[in-house]
Amino acid sequence: MRREPRSPRPGWEQTVLQSGLPFHTETLPDGSRLPCWNESAAYVLTSHEVDYLEDVTEELHAMCVAAARHVLEKGDVERLGIAPRWARPMLETLENESPSVYGRFDLAWDGTGDAKLYEYNGDVPAALLEAAVLQWQWLEDVHPDRDQFNTIHERLVQTWQRLAPRLGGQVHFAHSVDEPDEDIITTAYLRDTAAEAGLPTVGLTMEEIGWHSGIRRFVDLSDVPIDSNRRPGTRVPGE
Repeated sequence: MRREPRSPRPGWEQTVLQSGLPFHTETLPDGSRLPCWNESAAYVLTSHEVDYLEDVTEELHAMCVAAARHVLEKGDVERLGIAPRWARPMLETLENESPSVYGRFDLAWDGTGDAKLYEYNGDVPAALLEAAVLQWQWLEDVHPDRDQFNTIHERLVQTWQRLAPRLGGQVHFAHSVDEPDEDIITTAYLRDTAAEAGLPTVGLTMEEIGWHSGIRRFVDLSDVPIDSNRRPGTRVPGE
């Protein structure tokens, strides 16, 4: 593994903006501009190194799922801020296969020895669009003769297809109206991948989610319960 300097593409700001990344540059308090999407360097890995990192992340993910299952079965869930009554429903989601869509591992590795895990961000993992789309577009523009082990987009589509039986045929995607652009764009991109997988999707904001007191369920603007077991377009009883 090595880090190589690169010259940014001419007009790269407009290129990544057209690909859906408006926050490509941050303006600092002193007025200077710092690229958040940085094309001044690239990391080059061998196929062996790529295979190693893939194996490591698969193993770490399995360990995290096993740890979550252990805590829910035998641990003190209240210490983690989880009400005991939710332990069983949470455990049921792990009975067959973890229903994870995606997450981000932050690793430290110099190409030798064992990779070290800093963090597994499975709550609000950032940089999804950059990793799944922009990196591939950069490679096509700069090094069309080279390959990139990047199947994030394809795997997201496959994951939605795999999870479809558990989702009731319809998936709601929501973000708050005052969320940063990054969260809004990530939500929109995930919705696109679900739609590509053939799932009917609904987009709304968190503020638009309603509560139906009759059935004690959260519903969308069409009074459709936000559920993982309901047919698309099915309204609540009596509506």
